[in-house]
Amino acid sequence: MRSLLLLAAVLLLPGCFLDQPLTGPSRSVNTWMLGVWESTQSNGERLQAVVIPKDSDRYTICFREFGKNKKLKSTQEYDAWISRVGLVSFLTVQVDGRYCPIHFQLLSPLEVRLRLPEWDAGSESLPPFELRQQVRRKFKEGNLLGKEGQTWVKVSEIYWPKEGVAADQPMDQPLRVAPMLEPEEVDGLARPTPMKIGL
Repeated sequence: MRSLLLLAAVLLLPGCFLDQPLTGPSRSVNTWMLGVWESTQSNGERLQAVVIPKDSDRYTICFREFGKNKKLKSTQEYDAWISRVGLVSFLTVQVDGRYCPIHFQLLSPLEVRLRLPEWDAGSESLPPFELRQQVRRKFKEGNLLGKEGQTWVKVSEIYWPKEGVAADQPMDQPLRVAPMLEPEEVDGLARPTPMKIGL
């Protein structure tokens, strides 16, 4: 939970954990979300999220926190899925029996912006129907999401292995599960490093 709490602290938006999820999975796995994503903090520390499919509509997310010296400080694993409420989609992350909906906005194929919803006071214990009503109302009013956010960059893609357990998948095709490596740099910009691993 520490890594996800760190993410919430970085976003500076309190009250992100709900007693019940907004929805169950609202859509199947979206392949552009799969891969290794990183965000560098102002203090020089680095957060990393490896997003892989758990099944047809859920993800497994491995959060890793690195210190300034690039030493691994912590690793945590969570289940997640897409929750759709009207026109708004969230990545709902399950943490110790509670739920954290995170709004995601694709800025480019290599960048995503994460923001937490700004809930009304006391919303963490509301039933899902009332939470969804609040999302729709706040979206219509234009005050659903905070202005601050956090940008994550994809540093590695994920591919099915040539030989592995995924017999129903085409071999050597992008899954979009990769080892976490330093990204290659081209003209000072990080580029995804295609990798293949066994699942």
